[in-house]
Amino acid sequence: MILYFLPLQAVTQNLSDSLQRDSLYYHSAFDKLIVGLYYNYNECSITFNPNRNPYPYKPTMNFRTNLPANIGISFNYDKIGFSFAFGRSQADSSQVASQFSSFAFSLGGSRFLIEPSYFRYVGFYDYYSKNYDSITFKVNRFSHPTMKSTDYALRAFYFFSPKKYIYRAGFSYTYRQTKKGGSWGLAAQIYDSSIKNETMFWHDKTLQAYQVPLNQIHNRGIGIGGIGAFNIPFHFLGSKDKIWLFSLFASLMLNYKETKFYATDGSVESKNGMSFEMNDLRFSIGLNKERFFFMWNVQLRYINEKAINFAMQTQNFNFTANLGWRFNVQKPKWYEKFTQTKIYKML
Repeated sequence: MILYFLPLQAVTQNLSDSLQRDSLYYHSAFDKLIVGLYYNYNECSITFNPNRNPYPYKPTMNFRTNLPANIGISFNYDKIGFSFAFGRSQADSSQVASQFSSFAFSLGGSRFLIEPSYFRYVGFYDYYSKNYDSITFKVNRFSHPTMKSTDYALRAFYFFSPKKYIYRAGFSYTYRQTKKGGSWGLAAQIYDSSIKNETMFWHDKTLQAYQVPLNQIHNRGIGIGGIGAFNIPFHFLGSKDKIWLFSLFASLMLNYKETKFYATDGSVESKNGMSFEMNDLRFSIGLNKERFFFMWNVQLRYINEKAINFAMQTQNFNFTANLGWRFNVQKPKWYEKFTQTKIYKML
């Protein structure tokens, strides 16, 4: 939840003078800078499903972080935004201590959207520990305190209908969608992700199913595909105007991947391949008035991989509650010049 917003320089002006009509479907309400300190919930989940099962119980393993609400800082101005987030938990009798940190930047949102990002998680426990050892893990869980997951990504999106839809209306709140609109588009990404641990991932009672004692998996890939997105303003709770908003954004990509599997004895196995999958799903809903807004935002990201002995899915889940007020600020001269360039108009 965003706790406060600070303007760089407040200016006195009438609301009607500050409205910037960008299209019949949305507008930029003010020249504004949004600086927020917020809480969000973030979780990383890594699921391993073996291809064979020599046991009388199910050896599926689902490693999760044990994180409370995280602290983050966000900056959004017109078509530029970036954020930092971090969090950690304390170990107790039943759970492992986890740590989380991230950085995300975004540029554009009308025709083009460019997003570099970084995520890092440390400290995982197996949610299915009781399946293979209900006595030892009656209270606590099988855990890896030093297990680490990192993800670097660069994503780019191109929207076919920039006059009907703008991404920032639903996900950074520097624009307001006043009429229902959506867009199809193109998507591309480059990413590098890894999972590392000091010892093998598996418990002794699941090793036969996975066969190889792995302690590191490195995945990198490139993908292209399509997107579908829309913003729907609507009436709710007796509102006269359509001040409520629902937004959805989804990408489907064909990815080429190169994956390396590292065993505790130093051996390495490589696997290349292609997969067609949904990589990114985002939606938000809430109240989005001219100045005041309160929006819930959910984002899911997936990476799927198939090894010789098992299938793996890495899922990042992020939930944020955003509460804020838009302040007027004076547009910097250098940014005023930037808005007149061809590059800005492409964004």
